[in-house]
Amino acid sequence: LTVTTIFSDPTSQITAGKDLALDVDGTFYVACRESWDFGKLMSVTPFASGATFLTGTEETRGLAASPGGGLYLSQWRNTGFVGTVERFHFDDASLETLPGFAGMNYTNDSVWGDGDIVVDANGSVYTLSEDDWSLVRYDANEDGLVRVGSGYLNHPSGLALAPSTAGSGSTTGWSLYVSEFDNLWERASFPPPAST
Repeated sequence: LTVTTIFSDPTSQITAGKDLALDVDGTFYVACRESWDFGKLMSVTPFASGATFLTGTEETRGLAASPGGGLYLSQWRNTGFVGTVERFHFDDASLETLPGFAGMNYTNDSVWGDGDIVVDANGSVYTLSEDDWSLVRYDANEDGLVRVGSGYLNHPSGLALAPSTAGSGSTTGWSLYVSEFDNLWERASFPPPAST
């Protein structure tokens, strides 16, 4: 196993990196939680001397590439049950509010990893919340969020759409995997991940 450092941060431009997305050109995007109510989205070019500030946020939690361009990012929003997911646009560095994608109870604790985001091939966006133990789906053509899972009581931290295990009973061949502090859950029969 060879490990190569592609970015060093001697000036602490990134206080607490919470999630990472990779562009086809090799650029990394980092969701950062800086402190209570402060965060930012940064870009990192491998082997460059520094990170580039893209936009300020309110305690960024997760990132995912948007099939329509840009990035989805989740934010705590400074109090319980008001967390949101927005779309970041590269052309003007703006954040687009997604109607109905609000009310998430993300944690504001820097050590937990909730707020992760994945996108399926149908364009549905999923996110995971620590403080109300929920997994939700957002579709732009529906009114609000749909809870598709709950009971993740032990610090849920990550999501992945991947091929189903042999014994899952999946009807699509794909599953949504949810990680917790000491568990990995498989939710079978989901669409495949989005092609970005």
